Amino acid sequence: TLILSRLSDRAGERKRHLAAASFLGAVGLVGSALSTNPYLAYAFLCVAGAGIWGGLGVFWTIVGSFMTGVAAAAGIALINTLAQVGGLVGPWFIGLIRDWTGSFTAALLAMSGFTLAAALIALTLEDKPVRRALPPVGLRGTAPQ
Repeated sequence: TLILSRLSDRAGERKRHLAAASFLGAVGLVGSALSTNPYLAYAFLCVAGAGIWGGLGVFWTIVGSFMTGVAAAAGIALINTLAQVGGLVGPWFIGLIRDWTGSFTAALLAMSGFTLAAALIALTLEDKPVRRALPPVGLRGTAPQ
């Protein structure tokens, strides 16, 4: 998260960084689903986690650039509500797919489809100019004389 956020800040760009992280997550999920070696499947799950969790910092920066004030509070509340619903429905959905198919392969592929959709949605976002922070103030010479 920190590395991707730093790269996004340096480049002054958000949506392609978020899309790349989501795409990496989707690739990791597909790799894990299709792998027959359990160690390789686990490595792909780690890649998926890095992609999915790595984009969170950039995601919340994008949210903050689109909304301010009361709209930001309502938007963040809505996003958190949808995330909580996803946390409730997601495991049930994965279990349902596993019951239908007898394995987790289709469930992982479904998750990768949703993650790929997130990457494509991120690419459709409006380009907002990134506000640059002021350079850090040094501590030398700041004490009153």
